Amino acid sequence: MLDVLGPLRSASSSIFEPVGGAWEAVTSYDDLEARNALLRAKIAELQSSVLEVGEIERERKALLSLLGARDRAAQVGRRTARVIDAPISNYQRTLELDKGSRDGIE
Repeated sequence: MLDVLGPLRSASSSIFEPVGGAWEAVTSYDDLEARNALLRAKIAELQSSVLEVGEIERERKALLSLLGARDRAAQVGRRTARVIDAPISNYQRTLELDKGSRDGIE
């Protein structure tokens, strides 16, 4: 009996299988759309995080640079000098001090 119904099952299977697959695709479309929306939101969140990390890294480097400048400034000796001559106009940018190279100023 099974041998007699085998071709019938095979024929009905080949007819209804594509219909079932199409129905499954139609019913799962909304789920896929919702999942895609969630994934797009996650991608946007991660891209924002990447940009934020880049900004934090730039800020960290700038702060480290400032710390290095502060450390170098602490190593430089300080001298107090008075300005004894300054230009009258805005076109000159030189000052004359009462201290010089003999006093350790370079």
